[in-house]
Amino acid sequence: MENTILEIKNVTKAIKRKKILKNISIKIPKGEIYGLIGPNGAGKTTLMRMITGLSSITSGDIFIKEKSISTERKRALLTLGTIIEGPDMYPFFSGKENLFHFARMYPNISKKRIEEVIEIVGLTNSINKKVKNYSLGMKQRLGIAQSILHNPSLLILDEPTNGLDPAGIKEMRDYLKKIALQNNTSILISSHLLSEMELICDRIGIIKHGEMVSEHNLSEMELIKDSSKNKVTIEIQQIDEAKQILNEYNYTIDNNLLIFHINKEEVPNLIHLLTVNNVKIYEVAYTKSTLEERFFEWTGGNTID
Repeated sequence: MENTILEIKNVTKAIKRKKILKNISIKIPKGEIYGLIGPNGAGKTTLMRMITGLSSITSGDIFIKEKSISTERKRALLTLGTIIEGPDMYPFFSGKENLFHFARMYPNISKKRIEEVIEIVGLTNSINKKVKNYSLGMKQRLGIAQSILHNPSLLILDEPTNGLDPAGIKEMRDYLKKIALQNNTSILISSHLLSEMELICDRIGIIKHGEMVSEHNLSEMELIKDSSKNKVTIEIQQIDEAKQILNEYNYTIDNNLLIFHINKEEVPNLIHLLTVNNVKIYEVAYTKSTLEERFFEWTGGNTID
């Protein structure tokens, strides 16, 4: 398990004989951002609670830096930082007072380290304000600061961008990437914002009905390598004429739009075929398949929730 920070090994969770999670296995190496995606009730939060020791494991085991949650729980959790179901802060304390309070839970957290995490999450100018006056985004950033005080090897974040506006979401994405890159921290994150997961994660795992449906490597752009899933839309007027010359292509028609799923390199030949047959082209659009579109294919559903 060299360089593996988190290993979830054949984990099952059952409540009153009903299996909530079924034989889940995941490995996350050092410095990787791994996203858990799935419909509501798929088991994402349950799995995160099991990793953090908040929920028991029915069978299998979870290892953090080779320390078993089942048999070495205290040692395993020393290298873990987490936000599950929102950061928990004292509203009448300032941001800095909250951090000093939480720093006492760990050995050898220096004032310098507290100042470092404040800078990392961009709270320098507001750290002395009372938390009750913080915006949701500032509270989320303070929660991140709290969770990385002790330089954890692994961060567990359940819906960290929930309720944030677009600017706050981008800030959170930038901070998490910075933490992973600069500190070589592994991050396990769940979110319903699939477009955001596509931007931040190196890999994703799809969970449905408590089972791992599939895993996908986003850092190698696996999602868009399958050219058959990329859409080419051509706007024309002479639909009937086009039908007669496109016998070799599979396509659909939407009003005056011809919609193809083809390789980008095939587009020039397609356009040439239309133009030499005097079909006037008004617009050509090439769209790569998004994570949201692929999510629906992988889960066999038409909704994220």
